[in-house]
Amino acid sequence: ILPKLKRCSTAGSISSSAGSSHPHFDVSPKPPVTYDYLGFLRFDPINLRSTARRKKSMLDAVASAQSKTVHGKSSNHTDDYFLGRSDLIANISHFDMNICFIPYRFHYTAEELEPYREVGDPEMDDLLNFIAINKDDTDCGAFDDIIAYSEVAYHIWCEEGKQKEHINPRINFYAHYHDGIPNWVDFEQIGRGINVFLAYFPAAGCALIYRSLIGGFSIPKIIQVLKSTRYLTPGKSKDAFSISRDRKRTMERLLDTTGFLASCFAPADDTLSSASLRPGGRGWNAALRVRVLHGKVRRSLLQTANTKNEPGQSTQWDINEFGVPINQEDMAATLLAFSANTLMGIETLAGMPLSDDEQRDYLALWRYLGWLLGVDTVEEDVLNCDDINARVKSSNASSSVNPLLPIDPCGPKT
Repeated sequence: ILPKLKRCSTAGSISSSAGSSHPHFDVSPKPPVTYDYLGFLRFDPINLRSTARRKKSMLDAVASAQSKTVHGKSSNHTDDYFLGRSDLIANISHFDMNICFIPYRFHYTAEELEPYREVGDPEMDDLLNFIAINKDDTDCGAFDDIIAYSEVAYHIWCEEGKQKEHINPRINFYAHYHDGIPNWVDFEQIGRGINVFLAYFPAAGCALIYRSLIGGFSIPKIIQVLKSTRYLTPGKSKDAFSISRDRKRTMERLLDTTGFLASCFAPADDTLSSASLRPGGRGWNAALRVRVLHGKVRRSLLQTANTKNEPGQSTQWDINEFGVPINQEDMAATLLAFSANTLMGIETLAGMPLSDDEQRDYLALWRYLGWLLGVDTVEEDVLNCDDINARVKSSNASSSVNPLLPIDPCGPKT
């Protein structure tokens, strides 16, 4: 018999005892259930209440801005711009969900996202370029562990007194993620986010497969990297050997992702909360190594890219059509697939939303992981209306004139 789920507030509050209560639904047994651990299966029919709550809160914010503007109290230029384009608000029906789309204030438009397709991971790209240029003067080869290589350089630099004249991209990179933890990171909260995933793992696993993985396969620009590397998609050969090899490769790819999650979420031999994801931990190192892999794939594909769009040139990657491989938009979409999409998948399967605290904790976990994985993320939560105004101003301007703001998909929205 499995034990009760006690890893987070909602799971711990559900039991098969008569008369139990929950802020979102009644869990009294109908009919009686023998085992306590089955309590979390007794949900109302699908209601998607947190989706409805999100929609209401967004529309309330819009109504508040409208009221302030009507009474001449608005000092937010985004409100002025946005209210003049209220026709952009739309209710989108997707997989039987009614999603309220409010651009500029809460959501990115396709036009806003397009420039992010031209940005990869500059920090990692600089590190790989440095290693390639200095390969004759370093001990790091193409197949060596770049994170371990950078760690050694970082510790030598520290022992020498952190002299600025000796700093280089490998030291910069390691020091940034070892010493420069963003001010919004709360490892206790991240630990609670891990517990949310573990407590709802069956539903979260189904969501990752059927909502995120299969759903991601329907996005041509994202799947192009997998097709080019043949890492998760089959090749053109249909003989028995090739089919068997492709299936094995696909299984290995899925196990790689599973292993990454296990490294991040498995308990560490430490009393600290989320010890594995703290600097130097197993999950922390795993995230940086995944980032190196993405950087190498990006670098390899760009070396075969047809940037001049020459008709007769044979190319593996069309940068004009697909943008930079593993770019910021694609990475942000993938991060949402593991975070917000998983929360919605749990809600669909459970027939109820997780509590607001659990959702915030889980998003905080993936915001931190996104930062480690190279998703451009705000490192100090000081964004204000002026930063949001910059989005409006830059929506019709080139990024060279108005540098792109961090996409930060799991961060707070004004």
